[in-house]
Amino acid sequence: MVRDATGRMHIEDGVAADDPRVVVHDAHVDDPAYAFELSRIQAIDSRYAPMGVFRDVTRPVYDEQMLTQLDTAAEQAQSSGQGNDDSALGALIAGSDTWQVA
Repeated sequence: MVRDATGRMHIEDGVAADDPRVVVHDAHVDDPAYAFELSRIQAIDSRYAPMGVFRDVTRPVYDEQMLTQLDTAAEQAQSSGQGNDDSALGALIAGSDTWQVA
């Protein structure tokens, strides 16, 4: 498999192993376009059908990030005296920017 001048991958016979166009697979490439392009290689000869792990990238998990953010917000609220008591809620509702409608 080689990458041509336009950047597209295709199968080419008779290419030397040290040719700079030869694509060496790396499942840890961060860009998903590489794995997508690799999965779309088509050839009449099934010997060239790509199979195996195309992409193996570690990403943060949404739930873990959300829980970390909630824990941080709760810690900041406790340290600033804005805990879950009624006086904090009352102060928030009354606030310093209130007005009366006559």
